[in-house]
Parts: sequence; structure tokens; C-alpha cells
Amino acid sequence: MNDPYSPLLLDHHALMERDRTVFEFCKAQNIPVAWVLAGGYTKDTSKVVQVHVNTFNACKSVYN
Repeated sequence: MNDPYSPLLLDHHALMERDRTVFEFCKAQNIPVAWVLAGGYTKDTSKVVQVHVNTFNACKSVYN
């Protein structure tokens, strides 16, 4: 992802899987979920947009 503030080196797929796991846990525990847009630490804003789209898609796959 080229995030200079994160040592995790997660790619788009790994981030989406992380998000899906969180949404699945919250759904199973009946925990309400809300999220806000964050990031933007790369010059290629399309990468940031893709992260947010993937988070939405992960949420949709769990709650739809």
C-alpha cells in the first residue's frame, strides 16, 4: 500500500480480508458497526479509493 505510517505491508486483498473478518465478528456478536474514511498517505489517490471501496464491498458481503 505504500503507507509510510504503517509497518504492516498489507496489500488490498489482505486489507479487505481483515475488514471482512471484523464485519463477520461484529455480525455474529450483534455489534453495530460504523466506519469512517481514513488514510490518504500515498500520492496515488486511486489506491486510497480502492481501500475504501474494498471496505464497503467487505461490509456488503457480510450484511447483504
